[in-house]
Amino acid sequence: MDALKAFSASQIAWVSQSPSAQQQSVQYSTSALSGLRQAVGQFNNTNADSVLATTCILVSQSKDWLSWSSFLGGINSIAAIIESRQQDSIYSDNIKRINACWARQAASRTIDHFNFQRGELLSRINRSLQQLRAHFGTRPVEIYWIDQCLYLIQCLQTIDPANTVEDQFNHLIVLRRLVFWLPAYLLHDGSIDMLKLSVVMHLYAVALALEPFFPGLSAELYGDNAAPALLHGLDRMKAMQPEMHSSNSTPLMQFPDAILAEFNA
Repeated sequence: MDALKAFSASQIAWVSQSPSAQQQSVQYSTSALSGLRQAVGQFNNTNADSVLATTCILVSQSKDWLSWSSFLGGINSIAAIIESRQQDSIYSDNIKRINACWARQAASRTIDHFNFQRGELLSRINRSLQQLRAHFGTRPVEIYWIDQCLYLIQCLQTIDPANTVEDQFNHLIVLRRLVFWLPAYLLHDGSIDMLKLSVVMHLYAVALALEPFFPGLSAELYGDNAAPALLHGLDRMKAMQPEMHSSNSTPLMQFPDAILAEFNA
């Protein structure tokens, strides 16, 4: 329960920029970690699901490589144990996906969904974000977050590819935070329009497009996590098209739609 409270407090802190919410998040995370350590020491069939769920929630709030890798390693071990025991779990589908991701990573397979190199991909993302930005006129909030994504991509264009999982984590720590928290920040007030959704869909598309170059993060951030959210969001945007009347919304969906199609190819 403390892990869920920590996650909720983190989300509130992101949306409201509240220092007290951030402090609460730290307090709940500390309490959840203490409880997790105790539960791991008494790991059994009864508490396996709660241990797995708590670890998955806490990994999303990791702010540094050491804690992130520790939690992710724990998720891998717990999922493998549950599957090896063939015990019933409410997270059976998630466990299969986790184990598949780790098996893929252990085999050092890079999923090459795209037929161009890293530099070409980053240039393509840069162009798409620049084109998206041109649609926003006097909407400073969305422009600010598009600029944050652009800055990240431009930084990646100036540095060498990540050679270790730690490098991958450090290169994408900003994108990781945006994927977890920005959708809630942009959509929390309930007024969902095509432009807000287009920012979120481009964010998911960027994460999905970068997967082949950051395979060490795929178990947490990409693939089966980003693709369903992207599909759902694009379906929502397509359903909203009749409301746009004279406005042409197709350019807002073009890049995310293409990335999803390439991922599923």
